[in-house]
Amino acid sequence: MPLSQVHTQVKEFEQCIDEVSNWYIRVNRKRFWKEKVDAEKLAAYNVLFYAIKKITQVMAPIIPFMTEDIWQTTIRTFEKDAEKSVHLSNFPTCGEIDQVLLNQTKNARKIITLGLKLRNEAQIKVKLPLLRLYVSGDNCDQVLNNLGNFIKEELNVKEILVLSNFDELSRQYLTLDFKVAGRVLKENLQAVKDYISSLSDDEMANAVQSYQKNKNIVFHKLSLEPTLFILQTKTKPDIIMAKDTIVVALNTTLTAELKDEGTFRELLRQCQVLRKEAGFEVTDRVIFEFVMDSFDLIKLLTDNKSMLERETLSSIEVVIYPIMEKTIKLADCSIIIKIQKQSK
Repeated sequence: MPLSQVHTQVKEFEQCIDEVSNWYIRVNRKRFWKEKVDAEKLAAYNVLFYAIKKITQVMAPIIPFMTEDIWQTTIRTFEKDAEKSVHLSNFPTCGEIDQVLLNQTKNARKIITLGLKLRNEAQIKVKLPLLRLYVSGDNCDQVLNNLGNFIKEELNVKEILVLSNFDELSRQYLTLDFKVAGRVLKENLQAVKDYISSLSDDEMANAVQSYQKNKNIVFHKLSLEPTLFILQTKTKPDIIMAKDTIVVALNTTLTAELKDEGTFRELLRQCQVLRKEAGFEVTDRVIFEFVMDSFDLIKLLTDNKSMLERETLSSIEVVIYPIMEKTIKLADCSIIIKIQKQSK
């Protein structure tokens, strides 16, 4: 390879590493985390191993010592008939590329990026589930058919809808055309402006209907011609939107059920953090005990007990000899979490 092309390969290498670590590993974490070693879990590991091996071979001429270390400690550990050195292996050749799947993955990641941007702008953390995501763009149906579950998990939304247009997420309203209305209304201009601002959604919808039918619009005791108004459009109060080659919108309404689910996800996260802080391996089974005085949190934990035990490789019991404990704030209440290793 000419020296002048090395920087191009390094850029592609960085992008590839990002796609493996920040996409493939993240969206397949449940497959990696499964206790049972089945075909699905093995497939996830085999694909990851294949990617590491090929990346190591491709980058060997550029970073010879690091790739050799990876080859000796990783590739030869799990592939006994591998060459003695990465530099003795054949340089990989490009196989058949599924361009359709690549494009769908690219669009899925774009939807996720836009969705996370909207959450960040609205200051709604990913731990809080949202009711609905709306998308619009070419081939979005196929993207959701193949990768919809990944998008739901990454954005923590309950449902994704594909829309041909976003009219149903917007509402129309009237404003005065001051150039025309000023001459007609004169001293009544400010009063009409204030009255329009005070209309309810239903009252404004009726006024818009009259405008669209070219009928006079009745405000208070005045019957006004449609020419005095301008029809405007804005998104509904609980909808936020972002546009790229794909348009994405989020419904930001937070119901009590969604808030409870968000609280449980935070409790689950804190348990995982405590496991790590206490020095447990990811395969260690542990016991958790929770001390709390909130009836709502007790009910939330009881309703989701089996899920917390499954996700944290734990059982919820009385901890006799806690290895570690911590106090956290959750839903404006204090919770003490205790942890110890489970006896075999």
